[in-house]
Amino acid sequence: MIKKVLYLAIILGIISCNPFSPTESDLGEYLEISDNSTIAGLMSNFVYSYTFKDSFLYETILDSNFMFKYNNDGIYETWNKDEDLRITKRLFRNLTSLNLIYNNSFVEPSEESLDTTIIATFLLTINYGSFEDVFSGHAKYQFLKKNEKGKNVWKISYWEDLE
Repeated sequence: MIKKVLYLAIILGIISCNPFSPTESDLGEYLEISDNSTIAGLMSNFVYSYTFKDSFLYETILDSNFMFKYNNDGIYETWNKDEDLRITKRLFRNLTSLNLIYNNSFVEPSEESLDTTIIATFLLTINYGSFEDVFSGHAKYQFLKKNEKGKNVWKISYWEDLE
């Protein structure tokens, strides 16, 4: 009986080990989610959420009063956080991959500052099966510093696609 249990334990140990799985050290920065205590960290999480289609992380970077604004053929339209999350989740589910690159660094405001506005240049590549499209442009972001669980973090309160 002891031989059977030992044999079973060895077999289960071998089966549970995936030789094709990368080690934690191989993944390096991919396991790191940035700290939202800086705007650079917040925007790193923004890129991470798009790259890995992580709607849970994406939701944490938006302020509860978040507003998105865009030009829809000459008519400016807006939507709030709930609508943005619904649309973004659908985008993440339906696209094969997204690659978001910002072409600028995000400068931190003074320590006392509770809000700031930054205009960023981006390049977004989307893939849907064999279809690929590339968008480049500028976006205006407004950031708010909030205290969550005793820690100051930045949130995106406003995002406008600029032409």
